[in-house]
Amino acid sequence: MSTGSSPLGQLADLLRRVEAKTRAQELTEELELAAEELRRTEETIRTVESRANQIRPARQRELQLAEGDEQLLRELIRRTAQNRSLMGEAEFHEAERLIEVSRVEVERRRSEAQAELEDIQDALDHARIEVRAALDRYHHVRRELERLQVHADEQMEEGDRLAMIAEEHFPEYQVRAFAREVDEATAMFGQLDRREQYAQMRIWIGRLRRFQYAGPAEDERDMLESIFRRLVTLSKQYEPGYIEAFNRQFSADWDLYIVEAQESLRQATEEARRQRSHNGDASTLSGEEDAVEIETRRLSEQALDHLKALLLVRYDDPQVKADRFRETLSRVMEGYGPPDDALLDVVRPYREWINGIEFRALRKALDQEKEQTEDVNS
Repeated sequence: MSTGSSPLGQLADLLRRVEAKTRAQELTEELELAAEELRRTEETIRTVESRANQIRPARQRELQLAEGDEQLLRELIRRTAQNRSLMGEAEFHEAERLIEVSRVEVERRRSEAQAELEDIQDALDHARIEVRAALDRYHHVRRELERLQVHADEQMEEGDRLAMIAEEHFPEYQVRAFAREVDEATAMFGQLDRREQYAQMRIWIGRLRRFQYAGPAEDERDMLESIFRRLVTLSKQYEPGYIEAFNRQFSADWDLYIVEAQESLRQATEEARRQRSHNGDASTLSGEEDAVEIETRRLSEQALDHLKALLLVRYDDPQVKADRFRETLSRVMEGYGPPDDALLDVVRPYREWINGIEFRALRKALDQEKEQTEDVNS
């Protein structure tokens, strides 16, 4: 018997409408909760990433310095063994003590840096898991609302905005965000000075190569190729300088490459800011920038101590020593600031080894010093 127009049928229809309305209300509330969870987890991962961006460069450089010091220590141990017959007992025991102290110190620095890098990576992994879960929950509730044709435009608009922000923390979405960043920054690129353009272009091409080496999907590969062509066009238009990463055969530790380029951009921007300050357009560094500058300066001075010790070591191949010299000097120059007498005194005897764009300021200081000396002697 049909119940379509009977009291039973009317009651069934009424209950279905009530249940549908109740379910719609529940889903709308779930959507709001899911959006709030997205907001919370995205703020957490942004905080962790910001901390990682502050910690990683310094700790990675600390690892580099520790590795260099370990190589230097092995060389000094070898020289100690060679000169054993020339040393008295007291001198030899002191050398042994210094070797052990140095070994412990190098290992401590390496362990502390590695532990901090691992801690920040664990925090990043945990934050990404939480964001991914929040994204999955939000998209699930949103699909259910669409299936039931529930109108929740205001909640969906806010949730979609939060989801778009959260998705930028994952590689599959980062390529699109990267493409937007390059497009939006193109107009401002021409306003940078040449050093800033060079560093910014290195950051972009380094990030692009890192995406490509991560094994992107076909759609992402096509988008990355489009970004690459855009960067080539920009490079030809402004000619910031030769960048090896444009060569498809070039390979590097892209995380480290990007970190170094970011540090170069920071220095270039700081130099441009000082220049503007000199011209009457002064600007004030924030507390965070001051802290980064102090830490960078400390690491540069530490690298200078390493350079001094390196120059005491005898190498069978002079070219190897020259390469080690330039490698260590580049770490000194990253945050040292304008060359002063302390730095010039160390590098002056090795002037012929100093070449390359990163040593331009140092080479200029040495040339000016040489000219002044020649003027005095003439």
